[in-house]
Amino acid sequence: MGGRVTPRFLERRPTPPAGGGARRWAVLAGVLKDCRALVCYQIGESPRMVLRGSGIDVYESDGLINEAVTDVFAGRIPRRALPPRDCTSSCSGSGTGCG
Repeated sequence: MGGRVTPRFLERRPTPPAGGGARRWAVLAGVLKDCRALVCYQIGESPRMVLRGSGIDVYESDGLINEAVTDVFAGRIPRRALPPRDCTSSCSGSGTGCG
């Protein structure tokens, strides 16, 4: 199938309300069960682990969503200007990574 994939909006899905801990992420994994990947601006380690454990690849990107989705379908990692966060303790920075 050598053609380029053109992403298009299909639907908006509800997300579980804030709070609820790990159960919230398990519910979100259920909402996204037919998706192969999630592209988002930022995500914490707990939801990342739950979603990956459910077979959903997780990517952080601060680029255009159309370009990020095209990258995922082409097997590339989407653009990310900020380095990936590696929070091993509580975060107290400015919101651009752990401080």
